[in-house]
Amino acid sequence: MNKLNQQAGQTLLIIIFAITLGLVALVGVSTRIVTSTRRVFIDNAYYKAQAVAEAGAEKFLLKSNADLATLKVGCTTSLYTGDGFNTTELTAHPECVVDLGESRAAVAVEAYPSAGINTYEVNSPANSTILINLLNATSGNDVRVCWQGVNSLGPAYAEILSFYYSKDGSDYLLTQQKHECKGSLSWCGSPPAGYSANDGIEDANVDGDYSCFDVRITDTPQILNLMSLGNGSSYKITFTGAVSSQGYKITSVGEVKSGATGGGSLAGSTATRKKVVVEKSSMPNLGSWFNFAVASESGKIVAE
Repeated sequence: MNKLNQQAGQTLLIIIFAITLGLVALVGVSTRIVTSTRRVFIDNAYYKAQAVAEAGAEKFLLKSNADLATLKVGCTTSLYTGDGFNTTELTAHPECVVDLGESRAAVAVEAYPSAGINTYEVNSPANSTILINLLNATSGNDVRVCWQGVNSLGPAYAEILSFYYSKDGSDYLLTQQKHECKGSLSWCGSPPAGYSANDGIEDANVDGDYSCFDVRITDTPQILNLMSLGNGSSYKITFTGAVSSQGYKITSVGEVKSGATGGGSLAGSTATRKKVVVEKSSMPNLGSWFNFAVASESGKIVAE
C-alpha cells in the first residue's frame, strides 16, 4: 500500500513538473511574440516617420525663394517641441504641414543669417569658393570683406580672388581682383611650401587679426564670389545695413499619428518622430551671359 502511494506521489510530481515546464515555455514564447510584435510596430513607425519627414523637406525644397520668405513667418520651430507637435500652431498654420494619412510632417523655415544682422561669418577651405548673395544690397555702398588665413599645419598665409557680378540694363558685368593679406599681420608672412604667390593688391585695412578690403556695389548687384588661395580662410563680411538672405534652413519633423495602423499605439515613443534638416541657397541663377563676361577681356558682355 505504501509502495502504491509512493508511486502515485512520484507520478503526480512528474505531472506537475511537466505542466510547469509547459507554462514556462508558453510564457517565453508569448514574451517573444509580444517583443517581436512591438519591434515590428517600432520599425514600421520609424520608416513611416522618416518617410513623411523626407517628403516634407522635399516639398519645401521645391518651393521658390519668394515662397520660403513668406512661409518662414508662420512655419517656425514652435510647431514642435521635445514632447511632440504643438497642435495649436499646426491648426493655425496648415501651410506648414504635409499630411500622408497615417503620418504627417511639420516643416519649419529659417532664413540665414538671422534678420537684422549686418555681418556674415563663414569659413572656406583652401582653393575653394564661397558665394555671397548681393541681390538686396544697395548700389553705391561698400561690402567690407575681412578675412584671415587658416592653416594648423604651417604658415597661414593666403590670398583672395574676388569676383563681383552685376548687371547694368542689358550689360552683364564682372569685376575681379586679387587681394594680398596685410603684411603687418602676424599670420601674413611667407607663402606655404609649394605655393607661389602672384602679384595682387595688398589690403589697406585690418580688423583685429583680419585683413580687410572693400567691394563697391555698383549697378544691380548679383553675387560676390570669393576664392581662397594658398590656405583656407575665415571670413567676416559686413554689409551697409542688413545682410542679404543667403539661404534657408528647412527642418521637417515627421510623426506617426496616434491610432495609425502598425505603430500608432506607440505615438508617445521617440520611434514615431524623425527629423530631416536641409538647406536651400538664395543665390541667383547668373545664367550663361555671365559666363561670356567671365571669358571676355573687358569683363563685360552686352546681351542683344
